Amino acid sequence: MDGCLALVADGDERLVVAGEGSGLTLDPGVVTRLATLASGAATMPREADVACCTERLERWWRHHVAREQLGRLGAQGSLVRGKIAALISGLVAGAPRHTRTALAARAAMARQVLRLPLGVGAERRLAELAQQSAVDEQWLDQLAEIAAKRPVRRRQHDATILAMIVFCQWDGQGATRP
Repeated sequence: MDGCLALVADGDERLVVAGEGSGLTLDPGVVTRLATLASGAATMPREADVACCTERLERWWRHHVAREQLGRLGAQGSLVRGKIAALISGLVAGAPRHTRTALAARAAMARQVLRLPLGVGAERRLAELAQQSAVDEQWLDQLAEIAAKRPVRRRQHDATILAMIVFCQWDGQGATRP
């Protein structure tokens, strides 16, 4: 098998996964390139190639789910989250004793955003909030709002492959290996 293009179901969500060579991806450029290659004449691939593609998709899916659950961050995202955590702690510690209980509850809601995997826009908003000079209750509410807007999705551990195209070398009679 030289590559594959697959439609994968995760509950109501549909993902197009593509791969050539050793890796699979959701990258639109790779998906487009392989979709263009799929415009040729259709033939039946070998069972071994279908099994190989299916196994690669299932392995990729397990890694994809694990990465998403871990909320993998880059170095910059980790620095921003660390700075925000320190700012929240400083805000609570510096508050008058009689307001700390109420402020601690709001801070706990704001801290939730630090544990979530976020999209690019939300990460950018976190970076903006980390740079703000006014760190107060409204700032905490803005952090909590990011967390509240983020839908919590639980990916299924087993994806359903709805459709799959397997790419193989063609010798005019059947799929061949290079």
